Amino acid sequence: GRDAVSPDSGHGSDWCHMAVTMIDGLSTLHLMGLHKEFNEACDWIEKQSMPTPGPHGTHSLFEMNIRTLGGLLSAYALSKRPALLETARRLGDRFMPAYKTSNGLPASMIDIGTGETSWASWSGGAILAEVATLQMEMRYLSHATGDDKYAKVADRAEKAVLDAAGGRGLVPIFLSQGGSSTSFIGDKINMGAMGDSYYEYLIKQYVQSGRKEDHLKNAWKASMLEMKEQLVERSDAGRTYLAQKDYGGKIRKMDHLACFVPGMLMLGSQNLPAKEVDPEWKTLASELTDTCYNMYKESPSGLAPEYVNYNIGAQAPSDMSIPGDAPHNLLRPEAAEAIYYMWYNTGDQKYRR
Repeated sequence: GRDAVSPDSGHGSDWCHMAVTMIDGLSTLHLMGLHKEFNEACDWIEKQSMPTPGPHGTHSLFEMNIRTLGGLLSAYALSKRPALLETARRLGDRFMPAYKTSNGLPASMIDIGTGETSWASWSGGAILAEVATLQMEMRYLSHATGDDKYAKVADRAEKAVLDAAGGRGLVPIFLSQGGSSTSFIGDKINMGAMGDSYYEYLIKQYVQSGRKEDHLKNAWKASMLEMKEQLVERSDAGRTYLAQKDYGGKIRKMDHLACFVPGMLMLGSQNLPAKEVDPEWKTLASELTDTCYNMYKESPSGLAPEYVNYNIGAQAPSDMSIPGDAPHNLLRPEAAEAIYYMWYNTGDQKYRR
């Protein structure tokens, strides 16, 4: 029941005291047919009545949402074990103080034991991917419990972001925290860190709604059009990658986090009305998946770095380089997700190899 377990020593450690590793892995256990282990975990959760009383420490709402609330709800959706939903409801209730802000954007940090909230001091603003990567979980919690209060606060946050976007597709990664409304800060745009899942959740919320909420679909389509126009680049060796924008210029750098984009493009291709599907999405998804695969293939360790730079005038493999602060791998799933989506939707066996 520890939040994290060291793979070397087997010793556990905690940050929010919510059995994060166990809960985050529940749906994987179920999908893999490991029902004995799944049920053992569920039995343990049923006995704990989490979150427990008392201080848990102030931690990221975003991280607890995607790992713990999302883990509980996905496992409930697969198994319908009541204890999972009850635990999710209690956790959702503990999240609610974070949403009590004047402009609707939830505070980035919360103690789920005391309700104390704060903003992360290092960023200087709300982070796009954090405030717009809560909606699927909170909406499903409302769907499963019949209590719409969770969806209402998450939708208010989404509306605040879309209102600030004013019809733009690509938007900067920082927003103002205070005031009765929010606005974007600076001009840094990235499909990787701090921007990524805003775009992912637009299309996934549209699918989750039964393909009924066209404002989400239209915002996603606008972002994909602008991504193609502003961020898609090809190295001199012909490799397709997603650049970043900052200070009015383009940065020839691609985060491993941006490797979620191919899967997102395939999801859109399969779920939008046929007449609205851009025929270039699938080609772009294939090319970006190849790029993400090569982040692994061309790394000395066989593990992708946190990000790569692209070098003007260089040929492969020198067109892609690993900067000095990037040679570490955090076991991110984005490339594997992209490869899976490509195999699932094309049947091409190269993705299984």
